[in-house]
Amino acid sequence: MKVSKNSAIFIGFGMWFFAGVMLLYKGMNYLYEAQLMQSYSRTEQPVLGFLSHLFGSVDYALLSVVLVSALFGYIKGYVALRKAADRLIRRIAPYGGKVPLPVAFPVWYVGIIFGMMMLGFVIKFLPISTDVRGMLDTAIGFALLNGSTFFLKYLIVKKRAA
Repeated sequence: MKVSKNSAIFIGFGMWFFAGVMLLYKGMNYLYEAQLMQSYSRTEQPVLGFLSHLFGSVDYALLSVVLVSALFGYIKGYVALRKAADRLIRRIAPYGGKVPLPVAFPVWYVGIIFGMMMLGFVIKFLPISTDVRGMLDTAIGFALLNGSTFFLKYLIVKKRAA
């Protein structure tokens, strides 16, 4: 099956964006659950417990956890995933007309997406506290969302240049 260059790049954006939204949603749910456990059931969460004692409130602790996760996700997305997106765009760009899907999305690309999603799913089965699990999923989700923007930026810049 062949698709246009713009469609291939948009599919790349969609895959990263969808995976990022799913992991971000899952991570935020874990953080909300950890906040409830910390607030009402008095189950001590390591990160939220420490930060709530430091800030005096579980709400401020949760906000700081989300902000730190977003920062780490942004850095990971900018440093690591930007390179992967650039490599994929450079691989697709020289083709004129239609691009075969196996050429547009090679094994290493599918492996990155699958690996990021599996990292999020494997965390579920490790003996990790709910707040740390939420931090990790949130950071990975933010990284994938940030990485997906590089595909969109390419399409927008290309459209303006044309």
